[in-house]
Amino acid sequence: MERMHESLSIEDLERFEHSHSITIPREYRDFLLEYNGGYPNPSVYKISEKLGESIVNIFYGIGTMYDNLEKKFDLFDEIVEAGFMPIADDPSGN
Repeated sequence: MERMHESLSIEDLERFEHSHSITIPREYRDFLLEYNGGYPNPSVYKISEKLGESIVNIFYGIGTMYDNLEKKFDLFDEIVEAGFMPIADDPSGN
């Protein structure tokens, strides 16, 4: 990760989970606690042979940063299927 967000405490992570009535999977919790989102480097990844490559602009973090997970979680609440949550975006805003 390049240009990570400010550190995230386990208490803030648990507060986020509680306020949204969710349990974040262990692997993603570990990622948030280590990086709290940020800018991946490299940002290009391969989806599949058929679909080719895509780009991740930023992984959302928890806190006061502009692209924070709380804001995106609330914004996409009606759009994202139950059981899923937005964690990042691409150049098209997906």
